[in-house]
Amino acid sequence: MSTQKASKGTTRDALNTQIAAVRAAIDNKRAKISKEKSELAAQATHNQPELAFWEDYLGLRIEGAGRTDHIRFVFTCLDEVEMDREFEVVLSMERREYEIVGTRPKLNREVVEMCTETLNDTRNVPRFLKDVRESFIKYCVTR
Repeated sequence: MSTQKASKGTTRDALNTQIAAVRAAIDNKRAKISKEKSELAAQATHNQPELAFWEDYLGLRIEGAGRTDHIRFVFTCLDEVEMDREFEVVLSMERREYEIVGTRPKLNREVVEMCTETLNDTRNVPRFLKDVRESFIKYCVTR
């Protein structure tokens, strides 16, 4: 009986040690998740004014495109005849090289390739947006 009692006591101590280790791991993960959430919240306070600038001053909305790793940029205020008309470009970020998967209205293939090539060479998204915006303005003038 005393041997069984000692064996059970050893097992209990081992289990208590395991429980303490698991609790410590859970506490560490909770702390890490909490830290990440607070960092994301802090970043969001910086993102909102920048997004408001892009929307208000440049007539640009940034949206999800309905697929993972696709983003839609919607421009307005480009067409002098119809100021509310929307122009959009959908950018795929699935691979290392960016790819324009669609524009509305349809832009010339050479223009799309030039914008994509510039983006992939420079990794400069504001420059890309400027190039696409200018391409849509030229589209409005020539139609």
